[in-house]
Amino acid sequence: MTFESFSLVAQSKMPLLLRIATRLTGDRETARDLVQDALLKAFCARETYDPARCQFTTWMGTVIKNCYIDSLRKKRAPTVLFSTLEAHLPEGCTYEPPDTKEGMKAEEYSATILEALEKVDERYRRALVMYEEEEKDYAEIAKILHIPISTVKTWIFRARRMLQKELWMYAEARGYPSPVTVSFTRKYTE
Repeated sequence: MTFESFSLVAQSKMPLLLRIATRLTGDRETARDLVQDALLKAFCARETYDPARCQFTTWMGTVIKNCYIDSLRKKRAPTVLFSTLEAHLPEGCTYEPPDTKEGMKAEEYSATILEALEKVDERYRRALVMYEEEEKDYAEIAKILHIPISTVKTWIFRARRMLQKELWMYAEARGYPSPVTVSFTRKYTE
């Protein structure tokens, strides 16, 4: 792929690339920087891109995600969207980020979420990130990972359960009610 062809394709897909990065970072300005870094890395590795294997946006989404993970590792004060946490809470529970005056700072919560995500088995985590953050459907994930669609569904289910377990362990260690207590309270107080 020549510089001109790479540039044309990248420019035509820029809005989608920015949306992917914004979902990861939660900030449009940081997302622009992330996309710029990812485009530079992708351009340097453009010969590894195989259009027969996946779409350009799929490939770039993976490069953006990897650049984002690298940036989190470098600063170790990650920014993880709190909506990600909410998506994995038991039914009926809600989450509100704490006021920084009381309890932990938002960066510490983000670090905890990222740590919990890192404890999820790599193959399950990869499928979950592709589904939740990159908004890929089961068929596309199956094609990328070279596995059946039923396996993709299973891995995503297992990743969610593992993440939920890690987050509950974190919550219980800090005195929040356990899932059993929450279920009991919700069932008998309504």
